[in-house]
Amino acid sequence: MLIVVPNRRGIWARLDTTPFGHGRPYSRGQLERLLTEALFTPMEWTSALYMPPVDRQWLVRWATVFERIGARLWPGFAGVIIVEARQGADGPRCPRRHRQRARRSSRLPVACSG
Repeated sequence: MLIVVPNRRGIWARLDTTPFGHGRPYSRGQLERLLTEALFTPMEWTSALYMPPVDRQWLVRWATVFERIGARLWPGFAGVIIVEARQGADGPRCPRRHRQRARRSSRLPVACSG
């Protein structure tokens, strides 16, 4: 699965005039927790959109430079976080806390093996 979400620290998530200015932005830690709880394993992480969200033609010409410099100098302030995640090939495995919770209450659905 490939996920692209607004970065909580990025300027793109702070402006309503951008596509990423609506909804909920995430930090890498929040996204990692959500994926783990949903029984996915994050495989690869990257970031993008270091260019400020401006509509000035002369500044847009410098987008490639902004992306290269931003990736090296300000990696935590990218506009989006991109993560590739997958579920195990042999089926999902329950984290220990899920198994313990299932044992305590038989009313909870258990959707994983182990």
